Amino acid sequence: MYSRGVRLRIGGTASRGPTSQILLSQRRALAVPVNPSSSVDALLGTSVPPPPREGEEYGSMPDRQSGSSTYRRNNPNDLSDLLRPSSASSPGGKGRSSSRTGERGSHAEVQRIKGTAIGAERKGIPIPSRDEMLEEMFKRPFREIEESKHIVDREHPHPIDALHGRNELDERILAAARALHAAATNPRPGSSAAADTYRAATIDGLLQRFEQRANFQLSIELPYEPTPTADRRVPLTSAASSEEELESAKDDGVLLLAYVSHLGAGRGQERISVCSGFAVQGGEQIAADDGDGRGPLIITCAHTLRASGPSKQPTTEKSGSNSSGSQSASDTIALAITRTGAIWPVRNLISSLPTSDIVLLQLGEQSLSLNGSGSEQRPIRTLPVSPYPAHVNSELSVSSFWGWEDDSGAILPAYSFDPDRQALVVCDAPAPPAGREREAVKLERDDAGRSRWGRARLVEYKDPCGAAAMVGTYDELAQLDYKLLVSSPANPPALQGDYGLRMSSTVSASQQSSILGAASASASASAATSTGSAGTNSTQLQTKTRQPLPNFPPPGSSGGPVVDIETGSVVGIVRGHKMSPLEGRRGDAIPAEKVFEFFALPGLGRKN
Repeated sequence: MYSRGVRLRIGGTASRGPTSQILLSQRRALAVPVNPSSSVDALLGTSVPPPPREGEEYGSMPDRQSGSSTYRRNNPNDLSDLLRPSSASSPGGKGRSSSRTGERGSHAEVQRIKGTAIGAERKGIPIPSRDEMLEEMFKRPFREIEESKHIVDREHPHPIDALHGRNELDERILAAARALHAAATNPRPGSSAAADTYRAATIDGLLQRFEQRANFQLSIELPYEPTPTADRRVPLTSAASSEEELESAKDDGVLLLAYVSHLGAGRGQERISVCSGFAVQGGEQIAADDGDGRGPLIITCAHTLRASGPSKQPTTEKSGSNSSGSQSASDTIALAITRTGAIWPVRNLISSLPTSDIVLLQLGEQSLSLNGSGSEQRPIRTLPVSPYPAHVNSELSVSSFWGWEDDSGAILPAYSFDPDRQALVVCDAPAPPAGREREAVKLERDDAGRSRWGRARLVEYKDPCGAAAMVGTYDELAQLDYKLLVSSPANPPALQGDYGLRMSSTVSASQQSSILGAASASASASAATSTGSAGTNSTQLQTKTRQPLPNFPPPGSSGGPVVDIETGSVVGIVRGHKMSPLEGRRGDAIPAEKVFEFFALPGLGRKN
């Protein structure tokens, strides 16, 4: 729209003949869109049009036929030459003047139509079909899966030789399983009662009870311990723990659960699945119709038990395998091992929560010792469980399977199964690799005692649908997400990424040099000076340190406790880890409030 003054001028000169047409065409230049070549769009890379020159009328249309014009002559979208009327139709001078005026007006009309239809000409910047960065983020998890195909998941059934290299832990688990199975099936003549004492449940029996006892509730109550006393707090260790602290926390209550099948088969045909667990109070108070005896109660994950079940056979092989089905079912066993090496049979499955992936197991009343008889009856340490969820951003201590073995070997006693005596016997442990002696690993703060726990940060709760859940509301807390604190000095070097190798503060300088020299004496035999050999030894120890974990917690940690650093109480149960392009690497746990669904509510009794 024109201004009021312009409209008055146009109206006043409308009856003046050709002069009015010239004025009208000049005034129409004010309504012509901005030259597309000078569009004010910073994202397209064009510049602001220059200011008018001195003496030039503001808003006048530049001469696009002159050489000083900023108009693009090589514009492929310019159709003005095709639409310009021919000059031959106006032979007279007056006709030539009016034709130039009409030509100028028609050109402005063409530019206006072009600007409305296709807009300003844009730079030729190629628009990518996919975001390369986002595509790389989506490809990274699949690349890690391809690279980790050779890694054996210890929570799934695997033979004893599946772990290439040292597998002392599986060797001792298999020996303990065979000794426990022999004590229950072939008792000594003078100890016939041992058959029932060491009787352990089969994997098939536990799977049947898993379905039958789903959501079963006991008649006893589990004490609320959100802030336990000093003697009830979970004894935690870290990379900064001294030898005295490691000795006082030798038995921290975390158990190793193992499901072993094909005990009587040859080497390579057995199948072993391992996970973690912990004991809770109430085993000595359980009713006779709820359990089997007065053994300790154990909390662990359910997916390892379900994965250890026998695989379904093809229909063509069912007829030929019926006779061996009962034998293979009785050739399986479930057992629990403490930090000190005590072997306990798993007697029964009390209850299960399939939607929460946790089960409540009951152990036997007596453990197995090295000589095949009952041990000194040292009770299993029970851990306090908090019914209240920890707050977001709380610092947690997550149980790690690295607490059962390190680069120097397993922490369990060096025992093996003697087929002739049908019992456990002490054997010589294999020599560790060069440079990985137990003292050298302790010096690096990477031993099993200092690797039992990993420090993490609670980042989020989620409901059963995967949406974010808030503490203190009616939201159901079905999942607890946490992230590993890679910069925490409490974590061992293998959990700190590229963090520097830490030397023990409890070892003196003379002890450090002696340990370093003993760890790589063969490599530094030809060293000229002691200074050069010490530097070489420390470099070799750094290169031999365990590589950082791709994910935390490692396989085998499922079922272990997640402890609040501030209160020392269990606030979650480890379930695994996950990876997503949006959230990154996260640990996955079940809130500890789900454990109380196994027990009766205080003052209300059981609900079913």
